[in-house]
Amino acid sequence: MKNKLIAFAATLTIGIAMPAYAVDACNDEMGHQGDKRTIQDSGIETVKSDNDGSALDYEVWLQDGKGSMTYWNNGTFSAEWSGSNDFIVRVGRKYSDAMTYDKYEDFSADFKFEKSGSAGYSYIGVYGRTENPAVEYYIVEDWFVKPSEEYLGTKIGEYELDGDTYELWQERRNTKPTIQGDMSFLQVISVRRNARQCGRINITAHFKKWDTLGVRLGKLDEMKMLVEAGGESTGKIDFTYFNINDSSPRSIGGTNALRVPPKRLFESGSFLVFDMQGRYLGTVELMHGSSLKDAVATQFQQSGKFLVKRGGSVKIVTIENYMSVQKEVLWLKTNPRKNRFPN
Repeated sequence: MKNKLIAFAATLTIGIAMPAYAVDACNDEMGHQGDKRTIQDSGIETVKSDNDGSALDYEVWLQDGKGSMTYWNNGTFSAEWSGSNDFIVRVGRKYSDAMTYDKYEDFSADFKFEKSGSAGYSYIGVYGRTENPAVEYYIVEDWFVKPSEEYLGTKIGEYELDGDTYELWQERRNTKPTIQGDMSFLQVISVRRNARQCGRINITAHFKKWDTLGVRLGKLDEMKMLVEAGGESTGKIDFTYFNINDSSPRSIGGTNALRVPPKRLFESGSFLVFDMQGRYLGTVELMHGSSLKDAVATQFQQSGKFLVKRGGSVKIVTIENYMSVQKEVLWLKTNPRKNRFPN
């Protein structure tokens, strides 16, 4: 967590069916089911499941050392890493800054895991962000080493929930340009007094407790289960039970006020560009009819993966071979009237 930018180095999407019955994650069996895939170190891919239900984002980021994450179709996952200054796995949902939490009926997460290892700092629990106001929030359930007050900020209160006492901390952070834009944000961290490795996190109930302590959240951007370990960390964790649950948003004025990005959003205009660690690189201007990939390759002259942002929407652009893209751009400039894909 420290005073740093947590970024996206790998994002995966998979459908998962939600249970229609009460669950007890500590005693019920879920286990790893369905197809499994493993990502070594940094990487990115999109996976579509045949399961009916909501989509989950899978993210993994590694600074130094080695690490990997394996995930299954039913939403369970595991990870292991060694010699890392910061290893992050996040699994959950994006909400596109559409509405505040109180416009939904309920949020919760059911989980069970086993872990081993060591770290200089670590956090296991719920992570997310809101916009307007910009807030980064944590509900910490467990750790490899208990979070130090040095990194938590100012304690603003305590509350009882989910069978234990939670301490609530906050600190204002100032950032450089980020994938969310130039801004400062409030970091809010709720830490459970006694660690646990299974159970249900009543996320909405936590948010309501925060309200009473003066913390105002904005429109939901994301809500995910977090595993973070750093400071020359080595370890492994296995989530054999995991569901993040939400209800349908309440109707507003007869409609569900969810923002849908325009289909032509990435066809022309000005775009912010970041690397996959969220570091701001600059901007590109795209003329109508041109290729966004060509524009990024020409502007930054390197192969790789880039996060391209316009408004509240982000697109991943992959430049696999910078020189081949440049040759294609040159061909188009010298053959403007010919077909883009000649025989």
